[in-house]
Amino acid sequence: MSVTCPVGHKNASGASFCSTCGAAIAARSTSDEAKQPRQGIGCAGIGCLAIIALGIVGIISIAVSGANRDSSGPDMDAAVVTCQSLVKDNLKAPSTASFPYVPSYSGRVISGEVDAENGFGAKIRSSFQCTLVDDERVRLDYLR
Repeated sequence: MSVTCPVGHKNASGASFCSTCGAAIAARSTSDEAKQPRQGIGCAGIGCLAIIALGIVGIISIAVSGANRDSSGPDMDAAVVTCQSLVKDNLKAPSTASFPYVPSYSGRVISGEVDAENGFGAKIRSSFQCTLVDDERVRLDYLR
């Protein structure tokens, strides 16, 4: 068996110095040579496992929160559509109505803006507010 110097020259086993360049050769015990490289998942493997575990927990929490959503409350998306319909019904030219922003709602109150032509044909922006009276009825509070 041969040993290699730091420069890379092969030397006879047990040599303390390289026969080619004279560099010192570190003594190696036979127990070091007999050791096998350690096999394991390492830090990168543990990091990947942690990311996978967090992903699974996230998917489960989303599924559980969706299943626990209270379906007995009012359907606010339908209430917004009903409110927009009430606004159009109160305009001079309902066919010209456009809602530049998605109406917002807080609790049972829906508010937003509408662009429509007035009686003179000029396009103006008006604000509106509706209230959800119960789970199915919507009332137009104002259109100004």
